[in-house]
Amino acid sequence: MAETSSVEVTPVGILKRYVGGREQLFVEAGQSIQDVILALGMRPWLVSVVMVNGVRTEKSYILRPGDRLKLLPLISGG
Repeated sequence: MAETSSVEVTPVGILKRYVGGREQLFVEAGQSIQDVILALGMRPWLVSVVMVNGVRTEKSYILRPGDRLKLLPLISGG
């Protein structure tokens, strides 16, 4: 169980590669989503959609304790 000052992060698809294939991890609250993306070693342009507690939000959002962050990758096709 994570501490109450943490944020649950769920990377989707190719973004799992940046976290060793994990389905879920926890980070400290009080930082922006952009900061989390960079700290995890992800290329920011690969993360096309971010959702906090089920609501699409901006990467500048400052995470609060108990938030659930989902990172969705850029999808391309042809």
